[in-house]
This record gives sequence, C-alpha cells and structure tokens, in this order.
Amino acid sequence: MANKLWTRALAATATLTLLAGTAACTAKPQVHFTPKAGPLNVVVSIPVWANIVEQIGGRYVVVKPVIHSSMQDPHSYSASARDQLLVNQADITFNNGFGYDDFFSALAKASPNLDQRLKLHAWCESVCALMAAGGGYSDTILTGNPHVWFHLVSTASTVKHTAAALESSLSSTDGKAAIRAGEQRVLNQVAELQKIERVSRATTKGKNALLTEGFAAYLVHDLGMKNVTPQSFRNAVENEADAAPRVMNQLRKQILGHRVSVVITNKLTNTSQTDQLVAWAKQAGVPVLNFTESLPNGQNYSHWMTSNIKKIVTAVK
Repeated sequence: MANKLWTRALAATATLTLLAGTAACTAKPQVHFTPKAGPLNVVVSIPVWANIVEQIGGRYVVVKPVIHSSMQDPHSYSASARDQLLVNQADITFNNGFGYDDFFSALAKASPNLDQRLKLHAWCESVCALMAAGGGYSDTILTGNPHVWFHLVSTASTVKHTAAALESSLSSTDGKAAIRAGEQRVLNQVAELQKIERVSRATTKGKNALLTEGFAAYLVHDLGMKNVTPQSFRNAVENEADAAPRVMNQLRKQILGHRVSVVITNKLTNTSQTDQLVAWAKQAGVPVLNFTESLPNGQNYSHWMTSNIKKIVTAVK
C-alpha cells in the first residue's frame, strides 16, 4: 500500500482534522488554528479515540463520537445527516484513517469548510512507529493494519500529536497547561500498559495465536506470541470471502493437533467459518477469547487494554 504522508491545508480560521497518528517520524505538528478559550468541539469517528481525546482534553474539550458503540462496524457504517452536521460544526475532527473509517473521510470532504481545514494524515507516522519498535512488522497482517490502538507505541505517539494539536488550538495559559497535564496522565497509563506487556511476555512468549481477524495482531506480536493464522485465511477475511475447504482443513488440523495456544475472535463479526473454528477449539480444549476490536461502552482505554492482556495471559498459561 502506498504511504499517506502528512498534508496540510491552511486558512486563517482553520479547523483541524487529525487522523490518529503514530510514532515520532515528524516533529510536533504546526497547527494553524485561530486559538480559542475553549472548550474545543471535537468530533471523533470511533469510541476508542473519543475516550483518549477526552482524557487528554478534560474540560477543555467536548468530544462527540459519530460511532458510539463498539458493536457498530466502521467499515459498513452509513453516515446520517446528523453526522454531517456534527462534522460541519466541529472545531476539530479526529478519525483513524488507514481505510478503517472511510465514512468519516467522506463527511469531512462534504463539509462546506473543506478548504479551511488542516489535515494530518497518519500513514507515514504509523510506518515510522512500527520501524521504531524494532522493524519486526514485515508480516502483512501487521503492515497496514489500521487497528493501531492495539499497538502501544503507536498509541503513545498519537497521544503526543493529539495533545500538541489541542494545546495549539487553545488561547489560555491554563488551557494549555491542562492539556499538557492530560497528555502526561495518558502517557503514564500507556507506559503502565507497556510494563504489563513486558511482564506478561514471561508467560505469552512463543505461544501460538490463531486470529479470526487481524485486529489484535499488534497486541499478539508485542506479547512475543506467534501468529499462526494461515495467510490464505487472512486473505479470505480481508476480501470478505469464505476460506477454501483446504484452508479450513489446515486450520482444523492446527487446532485439533494442539498447535494453537489460543483462538481470538471478533465479537462484531461471526461467520459460519469462525463458528466452526470455535467449535474445533472447544473440542480440542483450546481457549477461545471473544474480543471487541474497539472500546466497549463505558470503559476506559487503559482498563480495557489491561483486561485484554490479562485475558490472553490467563488463556495461554
């Protein structure tokens, strides 16, 4: 896939579009925005980034997610006139990018102030984050994977870029200080998650994970686990097609032959084939974890990711 570089469209009274960025391959963004006292009206595509922006901005932001539930699929979400109005009235819009939430990109393009918006495209940032993490992301299920909130290095960098943008968009000294404090609180949470990951590797390193979808691939990789999902199955999932019978037979042998330590599924998308994989896992006594790919309702990012890690550790012991 082609890299999407940071691009900028400037105006005297610009609004800011942030596509969830990752890794420090560029300096903090120079945000061309007429500062205001706050609170900043921030419209976000999906719940996980809404939660993180809220934690950074505190009372200096009013965050309105377009998608409210982790059980709504961004790939198939149909935007409404209300959603368009939210985007039109936003001071700041924030979406994930990487093809994950194209509905939001369409809303931004349809906004009457399209030419008055600073756009930050994060593909370059993601690639740099993965390289900075050690260059171990050549696997195609990781390269280009849009679920970057499962990769803590990427999340930390997104927090930094987001805080820089929010701070630059506020006019008051108190507001700027509050954003910096919010940034540090969230970065501390991410650092604690990274510590939990490191400790957990004593249990998870070298264990085999079968993923019915690639959303948790970053987390599995960073826990030192082996992703043993066949490439042919990954391709079928990516193309929203059924895997060939020979591929399913390969998976059956992997599971029943106890060459899989854990099966991780997506609560949002169950198919007859994923149900079959779960049935084989239960037959073989292989643990099955049914995760959500985005933040569940009412949860905090840090608590959610801690729970995900601990569930994997418990499953593979």
